[in-house]
Amino acid sequence: MRQLLERMIGDNPSDQLVKTAIHIIVKARAANGVAFDDAHTTLQKLLRRDVKLGIISNVSSHEVATGILDKVRLTEYFDEIFTSARVGIRKPDPGIFRYALMQFKARPEEAVMVGDSEIHDIGGGYIAGLKTVLVDRRHRVENTLADYHFNSLREASTELESL
Repeated sequence: MRQLLERMIGDNPSDQLVKTAIHIIVKARAANGVAFDDAHTTLQKLLRRDVKLGIISNVSSHEVATGILDKVRLTEYFDEIFTSARVGIRKPDPGIFRYALMQFKARPEEAVMVGDSEIHDIGGGYIAGLKTVLVDRRHRVENTLADYHFNSLREASTELESL
């Protein structure tokens, strides 16, 4: 965030300015956050099965991701929140997926990447060796690298239970 502010207003913005800017951006982004209607139900099912859940997000600020998740009340479902801002690697680079695996002490074959971006989520997860599930709500993808392809989390939830 500091680097972005330096590009916009010049070198060495004050710590207070950076803190204020982050607060404003987080608040604005979180205000527009909406969870899909099937997100809570699907995550609750996985939680009941004692599945470890993490989220990987490409964002400029870790606080933006956590602010959105807090606003839509999804934070409680995730054991870990991995952001490109904090890890320093952006999807589809398989490094961010490998980092998440390392934090969970899991092997690629033990993990599943569920995402809505063929390039960032599925491509990166595939290269990292994870099973992949594409949730294509807008029906935009015809040919996919994903192991599974669904139009909603609700549709995918039965399959996710068996993985």
